[in-house]
Amino acid sequence: MSEGQPSILVMEKAVRVLDCFSPGQTRLSLSDIRRLTGMPNSTVARLVRTLVASELLQRTGDEYCVGLRVLGWASAASAARTCWWPPNQWPRTCGT
Repeated sequence: MSEGQPSILVMEKAVRVLDCFSPGQTRLSLSDIRRLTGMPNSTVARLVRTLVASELLQRTGDEYCVGLRVLGWASAASAARTCWWPPNQWPRTCGT
């Protein structure tokens, strides 16, 4: 983790929380996230609450999953990725 400004440290911690989720781990409890990140209870609770409010995580009962807002970013990243290929190697058309 970087030494530096508090806002950068908070962002790095939020990314650590989001990195806990994967195709094999789509739903996690707060204790799962705490165990996977090694962060204190209060930090995890505060970060998760903020991520839910920002629609980056979604709460269902006592479990959390990646929020719909992230899917929009994933779709944009996927669409942009096709533009990175040289024209003669495009896996599919890129805006043409």
